[in-house]
Amino acid sequence: AVARRRLGSVTLSTVEAGAIASLGETGAPGDCALIEPFLKSSRARVREAALGAFARLGGSAAVDRVIPFLDDQFGSVRRAASRILLGHHLDEDSRSAIRVILDRGSEFGQAQALRVLVHRKSWDAVPALVRGLLSSYATVEAKAWQHIQTWQRRYGVKGWIKPSPAVVAELAELWPRVERIPFAVPHGVAPHWAQTQLRT
Repeated sequence: AVARRRLGSVTLSTVEAGAIASLGETGAPGDCALIEPFLKSSRARVREAALGAFARLGGSAAVDRVIPFLDDQFGSVRRAASRILLGHHLDEDSRSAIRVILDRGSEFGQAQALRVLVHRKSWDAVPALVRGLLSSYATVEAKAWQHIQTWQRRYGVKGWIKPSPAVVAELAELWPRVERIPFAVPHGVAPHWAQTQLRT
C-alpha cells in the first residue's frame, strides 16, 4: 500500500526505482496500470524496475509489452527484458514480434532477440540461428555461430528429432537469402551449416 501511494503521487522524472520494485513484489495484477507509465521513463533504472514489476504482476499477459525493450538503448534494460522473456512461454505471436527485432533491430537488440529465440529446444531454434547468420552485424553473426556450435553438440546427432511444419515453412522462406550469404565471412562454415540444415 505504501509503494502504491508513493507511485500515485510522483511523476516520471521523480519516481524511485525502489518504489516500483517494491510494488512488483507486494502488489496485485491490477497494479500493472499504475506501473505501465514508468516503462516510458527516460531513466534506464526506472524502466528496468518497471519491466520487472510489470512482468511479475502481469505474468504471461505482460510478455508482449516486454518484447520491444529487447531493443532498448540501454544494455541493462535489454538484458532485463531478455531475462523476463526467457522465463515465460512464448506463443507464435510473441516469437514473431521477436523475429522482427532479430531482422530489423539495432545490433544490440538483434543480439538479445537471438538469445531469446535460440533458447528454445532442438529444431525450433534453427530458424533463429539462420536469421542470425543473415544479420548485417558481424557481432550478431558471430553470436549465431557460437549458438550453432552449442546446438550441434546438444542436438546434431539426434537424427530422430524432426522439425515441425512451422519450422520447415520458415526455413523454406529463408532459403533464398541463405544461398546469397557470401562465403568470405568470419566463420566461412556458417553458410554451409545453414544450407545443410535447410536441405535435410
